[in-house]
Amino acid sequence: VISGNTTSGIQFVDVTGAVVAGNTIGLAAAGTAAVGNGTGIAALFGTVTGLRIGTNGDGLRDDIEANRIRGNTGRGVILFQPSAQASVLGNEIAANGGLGIDIAGTSGVTPNDPGDPDTGANGLQNFPVVTSASPASVAFTLNSNASRTFRVEFFASAAADPTGHGEGERRLGFTNVTTDASGNASGTFAPTGLAGGEFVTTTATPVTVDGTGAVTGFVADTGTSEFSLAFQVPTTVTVDTNADNQTYAAATSPPIEWQTRSTAPLFDSAHTRSTKRSR
Repeated sequence: VISGNTTSGIQFVDVTGAVVAGNTIGLAAAGTAAVGNGTGIAALFGTVTGLRIGTNGDGLRDDIEANRIRGNTGRGVILFQPSAQASVLGNEIAANGGLGIDIAGTSGVTPNDPGDPDTGANGLQNFPVVTSASPASVAFTLNSNASRTFRVEFFASAAADPTGHGEGERRLGFTNVTTDASGNASGTFAPTGLAGGEFVTTTATPVTVDGTGAVTGFVADTGTSEFSLAFQVPTTVTVDTNADNQTYAAATSPPIEWQTRSTAPLFDSAHTRSTKRSR
């Protein structure tokens, strides 16, 4: 447990190949009450490369390697130095006072750029874009460096971050995609336990993988993106006034609206009266 520090829970200065795994950062020992640090994890000064926060993605003990980074008064993970490079995989990052992951050190979301040519911490890696979501399927696109493989991780949260991006309260899983010659990739992911009304977010990490999809390494001078824009999963509402078992899906914002109508005719011959006026 690493909590209650005024500045950062963990600070890195001139470090290569460090690993942060299996920690609770920002919560009390019981794992519920917040005892936040100023920032959860920070790469502050000097050269910080090959930093691994969470799992290495090889499929072995990934759950044990994950960190819980919650309840910090500032950002969950921040890379101040433009040369900093870190993978952030498999973690629970939520309820922090700033961005869950901040790769530019500017306290704001780093926007995507076409083809991802910009440079900086983690190569200012573009985040994926969630295009649709349901409890059964999440669809996304990613634009970044051409012909590169990425691990895209998916997270669910009860509420979106105030910025609209992230955080990642519960990890749902991942899929791997490879961009084409134009730097574009798209895909779908089948979550387990995703509920209507929850918010889905994603991250992208450049990786190398083996034939089974397990991560074998991370790409130099790059790293994990910030969290994507959160996408709220529509809530399914059953409206069955006519016993026809019809089910309709509608977003919770704005709220669903419907009108109930009777199937009986408004008038019938047995109950219609003439209303002629006499002169």
